[in-house]
Order: sequence, then structure tokens, then C-alpha cells
Amino acid sequence: MASVSSGRLVCWVESLIVGLGVPASIWIISKLISLSIPAAAVHGSPEERFLLWILGGVIVEWFFVVVLWFVLRTRGSSFKDLGVCRLGTWPAWVRALLFAALSIGSNLRFLPRMHIPSSYAFLPPGFHLVAALLLGVTAGFCEEVLFAPF
Repeated sequence: MASVSSGRLVCWVESLIVGLGVPASIWIISKLISLSIPAAAVHGSPEERFLLWILGGVIVEWFFVVVLWFVLRTRGSSFKDLGVCRLGTWPAWVRALLFAALSIGSNLRFLPRMHIPSSYAFLPPGFHLVAALLLGVTAGFCEEVLFAPF
């Protein structure tokens, strides 16, 4: 009975660390980045300010994934035990791609209204594609790894 209670306590503590630690860490790292590069945070181009804005979340989420990897290694587990290495089934991929296509297709209609060429949705100029991939991979992989087990 004591091991069940201890297991629950560990689960609650780990949930609190992830649930409260990630947002608090993002806020702290974002503040450190904006304080260490004040000129770019205030007078930088929109692209630079956006990159500085997302960088805190990207750094923190990847850091938490690395810490989780070390914790899993000390316990003799791996990401595969959490279900990360599975690629999913074909029906799941088809459903996900259909929802993505529906979302992209419905949002394409807004680009001409904002005087943005529709081609920018597929081949954006500048660093926008890099930023979108950075955000997408971070949100898709890191958040799934960190929050799916709980």
C-alpha cells in the first residue's frame, strides 16, 4: 500500500513540475533573452522581435525533453516506452492530413483579403518557414512527449 501511495505522490510531483515548471521557465527564459538583447527586443525588425518572442518557449521545451530523456535513462526506460517511436496507423495519418488540409484551405481565403499572396502560405519569404518549422516541431514533438504520459 505504501508503494502505491509513493507512486501517486511521485506522479503528482512530476505533473506539477511539468505543468507549472514549463510555463514558469518559459517566462523566465523569455525575460532573460529580452534583457540580454534589449536593442533587438525593442528596436529590432518584426522578424527579430518574433524570433526573440518564440525562442524562450523553444529553448525551454527542448530542455525539458532532454531532462526527461536523462530521467528515463536513470529509470531504465526510453521514449519508446512512452510511445514516442511509434509512427501511427495509416487511418490516423490520413485523418490528420485531411484536418491539416481543411485548416490550411480554409485559412488561404484570408490571405488575399490581407493583401498577402497565397504563394506565401507554401513558400514564405525570409525566415518565416524556419520559424514555422521550429514552432511546429517544438510544439508537435516536445509537448506530445512531455504531456502525453500524464
